[in-house]
Amino acid sequence: MNWISVQERLPEPQSCVLVHIRDCRSFGWTYNVEIGFMKNNKWREPYLGKVIEDKDIKVTHWMPLPDSPTTITLPTNYTQNKE
Repeated sequence: MNWISVQERLPEPQSCVLVHIRDCRSFGWTYNVEIGFMKNNKWREPYLGKVIEDKDIKVTHWMPLPDSPTTITLPTNYTQNKE
């Protein structure tokens, strides 16, 4: 999978995707990857639906989430905490 520029195209509304964020609130630029979705033409985070972008924080690229694993193999020494 490759990153898709938000200038090239946007994901389907309300589809969770990986988003690449440029943040200039601190000294210089920082870049982060988070999960987000589009609703009403605004990027939002999936937990509370808060808007991600503002004047200093911009989503530059996005990418579909990968498929979930089909099987999960736990280490042989794995023990579940049963409290």
